[in-house]
Amino acid sequence: MPQPDQVWVSVPLKLSRRTIQRQLGKILDIYDDQRLSNRLALSTSKFKLNPVQFRLHTLRMMHEVHNLHRELIEKPAAMKAMNKAAEFERRADLFRIGALLKVSPSNESLRGDTEEIFKRQNRMRASVSRLLKRMQLLIANVEQGIFPSFKPIETADRSRFSAAQLEMHKALEQQWWSLDLTSALSAGKIDAVRRIHYEEELRMRQTSITEKHQRVVKYS
Repeated sequence: MPQPDQVWVSVPLKLSRRTIQRQLGKILDIYDDQRLSNRLALSTSKFKLNPVQFRLHTLRMMHEVHNLHRELIEKPAAMKAMNKAAEFERRADLFRIGALLKVSPSNESLRGDTEEIFKRQNRMRASVSRLLKRMQLLIANVEQGIFPSFKPIETADRSRFSAAQLEMHKALEQQWWSLDLTSALSAGKIDAVRRIHYEEELRMRQTSITEKHQRVVKYS
């Protein structure tokens, strides 16, 4: 006899495939309230995927932005803090990352009215920053065994690490930044970003331009 969560069906092979599929569909409709709407509920894994829809393209884009930001901005900033020679342009590199990855194609152009160019550059940087923040939330949730999720993680009342551990982290920091954590997904993109050159006009605190230079974007 079938179990409570089973239905046995006898299929006459003389019927057409279309008829058999139609009749099976009707049977499944009868027992629809007994069927699991979320197949992930059957999983016995310790860390389960969230039953949410997400676009693989979006996850890939965030991953690439994260890798490029680490190599082009975070690493030079960290090396500079450790008194290592490192030159970088934080704002310029945010724009380069967005331009290379086509984060906001409508804001790539550096031609036209000066003020409009500044607005497009800032919009591109804001778009890249939003992807970075979402990636940070994604990583924070993965640390809690939840994926994918972009919900803010509640900060603990006390630090995750002791004073001795924090001192050990400082000693290991230089070794950490020497690691190559880029994946095959971002291979070649770091060099491609560095090949994007452009000159940005200097501005005062007001919106006036103090020095004018021709903007040039070169892809070599």
